[in-house]
Amino acid sequence: MKKTFTFMTMLLLSVAVSAQTVSVTFSGRLAENEEYLPLSYVVVQNQTRGWKEVLVWPDTVLMMTDVTGIQERPNTDLLALYQNTPNPFRGTTDVQLSVAEPGSVAVEIFDIFGRIVAAKTIMLSQPGMHQLRVNLSSTGTYLMTVRQKGLVSSIKMIASGGNSRGDGVEYVGASERQGSFSEQTKKAESKGAGQHSYLPGDVMIYEGYALNSNNQMIYSTPVQQTIGNTSQNVTLEFATTDVLSYQPCPGMPSVMDHQGNVYTTVLIGNQCWTRENMRCTTSPKGYLHYGGNQVSYFKPYFYDDPSSVIPFVDRGLLYNWAGAMDTTSTALITTSFTGRRGICPQGWHVPSKDEMDTLLNYMSGQSGYLCNSDSSSFAKALASTNYWISDSIACHVGNDVTTNNATGFTAIPTGFYDAYLTSVVYTGHDATFWSSTLLMDVGYSSWGWGVHRNWAKPDTGCPSNDSGISVRCLRD
Repeated sequence: MKKTFTFMTMLLLSVAVSAQTVSVTFSGRLAENEEYLPLSYVVVQNQTRGWKEVLVWPDTVLMMTDVTGIQERPNTDLLALYQNTPNPFRGTTDVQLSVAEPGSVAVEIFDIFGRIVAAKTIMLSQPGMHQLRVNLSSTGTYLMTVRQKGLVSSIKMIASGGNSRGDGVEYVGASERQGSFSEQTKKAESKGAGQHSYLPGDVMIYEGYALNSNNQMIYSTPVQQTIGNTSQNVTLEFATTDVLSYQPCPGMPSVMDHQGNVYTTVLIGNQCWTRENMRCTTSPKGYLHYGGNQVSYFKPYFYDDPSSVIPFVDRGLLYNWAGAMDTTSTALITTSFTGRRGICPQGWHVPSKDEMDTLLNYMSGQSGYLCNSDSSSFAKALASTNYWISDSIACHVGNDVTTNNATGFTAIPTGFYDAYLTSVVYTGHDATFWSSTLLMDVGYSSWGWGVHRNWAKPDTGCPSNDSGISVRCLRD
């Protein structure tokens, strides 16, 4: 029996700017009898722009803005809305707004049909954080947008009920602790993913997830589509036998970092991991991760490989150890970082060597993860099913990649940044990850682990702290 998943798009026109806002509304049904099918969650990727959104039921609406004609700025945090709390909400919710400079800010709230339900121009006398209060009289999904001097920031809000005060936006006041904009940015923990940008011609990928009659999580066949500006219907096919081989973290199929990047999750044993490499360019503390080819043990850096055939949303960024651990400390061989959040989302942390060993030891005892019943040969169960250079030897990660990824961990062969060669090397060959554990007897090195194209077992080692490798996070 096949289950189908219908995706409806409606083109909205935002009257205040030249950009168009597209609302993507998802719904599910049984192909057999066309009965309504409740969705667990939907994963949407824009492969062209490198962003991902996970819609968790009952949120079934994705907002995207056509960025044609809008000047894009590299530092979007010059103007930022942070996700409203609570969300969903009944009638009233609060929103934090941060601005880099004083002046007027235009605030508008749209419903899913593109109609303005509330608008206000607010004059701010100082930079920093400011609190707004939103009142809405009707249930629904809304887009809240702020604009200042050509900058735009938006969030999506879900009203589960209305109030009797009507629709409107109130300025509550500046946050109690005012300071420079950069200082306030360091304090921000929950910037919403909100509204994503796109251009007609962008390549989109849609994947749906739902429960079958046996209460098993099933997945749809991924659909790749070039997005346009016209209304469209897309049907995703489900089969009750297409059961996920892995389990998302209970109650948390996705998690968002402080910049609004979304990561799906996977439960392996008793450990809850992120399924994608971290890709934020600043830390929760506000440290900038300086991109480029500079080398430092003590300054947070990230490295990228734009020429890679691996899309950014899959490859993420490569961090030196200071960047991964969110530290500028020079005491890198005497300080304990066990349990440290680092650049991970709130409530998550960079795993220690012991936690890394817990994962590997658990897998070695699970027959479903082993190749040829060898308790040391389970690297394939961690590796993704794509991007690996092929290998002819059985049980090696690069051999028959269609049999990889039994755990759902999805290790991507991004390679690593070699600080001495000042370039990313071994793309397609290696997937390597930091731990939070220093090697106390080896100067400026820390434990790492990974899987390799021509190995059957995972590898552990001690990368130099100025190397750039991937980061996966573990739930607290």
